[in-house]
Amino acid sequence: MTTHDPIPSATEATVMIHRTAALLLAIVAFALPGSVEAVSCSSNVTPSTPDEDFQIDADGTARHLPTGLMWMRCDLGQTWTGTTCSGSPATFTSWGAGMRTVRDINAGVSDLDGDGAAGFAGHVDWRVPNIKEWLSIRENCRHTPALNDIVFPNAPLAASHYSSTTDDKSPMMVWRFDVQFGSAGLILKDDNIPRFMRLVRGGNGSSGYVATGRIFADGFE
Repeated sequence: MTTHDPIPSATEATVMIHRTAALLLAIVAFALPGSVEAVSCSSNVTPSTPDEDFQIDADGTARHLPTGLMWMRCDLGQTWTGTTCSGSPATFTSWGAGMRTVRDINAGVSDLDGDGAAGFAGHVDWRVPNIKEWLSIRENCRHTPALNDIVFPNAPLAASHYSSTTDDKSPMMVWRFDVQFGSAGLILKDDNIPRFMRLVRGGNGSSGYVATGRIFADGFE
């Protein structure tokens, strides 16, 4: 004897549709890089970069008080709107091209920083952070992003960020920082894989950082 599942009522069908739609939205959001951010820290982990560690200015910069570093709150290619980072970040497939772009930003030749003037926020000494400086703002209590996302909103997660630190064993390789998980690793300088860039100035990024493995102890950049 063949049996059939009961036909759901109109109310049950409506509930099923809403649940399915919600599930699909959640799946799509998870699949899009950078669209989901963990705004809360793990309850059992003390924040390593709490809000009070930063002096946030209206010009799109944030000063990290423990190190004195001034960071751009947005990636190159994004624009600071006064409240958040807007637009898509620029990508670079060559470390050398990225370095030249920083020079052009300081000279006013490139406007990838989005403020329409030489340099950014009145300063013309921006540079690519070394790997120790990147690790000084890594947030250990969260990931996706592994940054304080109040200080650094809309940080892209689809690729890693260049640092200025060349590997001490091979000049063909450079250290990169993964904003999604807060990890560091070695990559080829010219591997034709898109990377992001965020700039920094001043300060002492090696403060409180102990060099290990193949990272230069003196902050070589």
